[in-house]
Amino acid sequence: LRLARLANRLNKAKNAAMKEQNTLLGTESWFKQYQRRVLFSQLKYGYEVATGFKVAREEVLMTIKHLQREGNQFKKITEGIERDLKGVRTALLDVQRLYSEIAASITTVVAARTVLNRQRLAIEELHQDGLIDTNEYKKIRGSVEFKMKKLAYHPPIISMPKKLDILRQVPWLDGISHDKLSEISSSFQDVVFQRGDVLLEQNESSDSVYVLARGTVVVITTDSSTGVQVEIDELGIGTVFGEIAWVLGCRRLASITATSPGLLFTITGYALRQLSKSNTELENRLWRTCGRRLSENILSRHSGKSRRDLREMIHDMNLFCIEPPRNKICFHNIGHVIVLQGVAIIYDDLRGTKEFVEAPDIVS
Repeated sequence: LRLARLANRLNKAKNAAMKEQNTLLGTESWFKQYQRRVLFSQLKYGYEVATGFKVAREEVLMTIKHLQREGNQFKKITEGIERDLKGVRTALLDVQRLYSEIAASITTVVAARTVLNRQRLAIEELHQDGLIDTNEYKKIRGSVEFKMKKLAYHPPIISMPKKLDILRQVPWLDGISHDKLSEISSSFQDVVFQRGDVLLEQNESSDSVYVLARGTVVVITTDSSTGVQVEIDELGIGTVFGEIAWVLGCRRLASITATSPGLLFTITGYALRQLSKSNTELENRLWRTCGRRLSENILSRHSGKSRRDLREMIHDMNLFCIEPPRNKICFHNIGHVIVLQGVAIIYDDLRGTKEFVEAPDIVS
């Protein structure tokens, strides 16, 4: 019976994915849509299990407090329950923050269950008071119980996040017209990932750019001489990674590992170059975003400031593009000058010296 119910759920998810019109990618194979629905269903059921576990632990804790009148004979048990509650509450908050659709779906189901339970209790009271006869009572109660079973075995389908809504959160796509953004979004493909998946590896040669739609990832760098790994950042919904390698044409500077199940959009380096060539505004936005990210990485190696402080400082920095024949620019009273691409010659007029600086590097 359980296998039959599972097969029925999977078949419904497949059919719903095939019929879905407003999907992340518009026209795409049903398999990709089905794959996303399976991911969200797994997260949804995990959320339900965690919610039930939380309720059970809270009830046990309340019972222990009633039993414990003198002394601390249940102290170790209480501490263990409180640790469990702390962990599950953190997990539930993470789901609400990272997967708002799932949290909304669970809230809807819980509210529907509550309403149906109250209806059943009200029918019981009316029958006991003799206000409705037995036949009417059985008929109404059967209708309510049918709805409860339908809600249990056929929960509402979780609405998928719309692709355009996610892409609007990307800094270098903010403010782009709807028509232009729709054109850009058609170049993105989606990838479902699981916890522990390595999405990018340091030093690999690739230039695709990724937008994190759902889930979290961690950025890790590995020292080539010692092999020591350092976690430098954690990224969440709407963040972009991989753009530095695309801009500079270099190998990946860090590894990206998933810390939760999720969904991301990816666009090939070639497709992004074609888009930027046809849209000057998009190209300038990309350079500003990548310049700030690269500047942050360079300054972090020369400064003891936190990443947050560096981001605030970099936000006020200006981006300059120097091309021949305009091959010289003067900076006065500037705190930091960072070369992002190419080779710069630094002239010291007072000393009569010059120094070659190859990007990416800090000048002053």
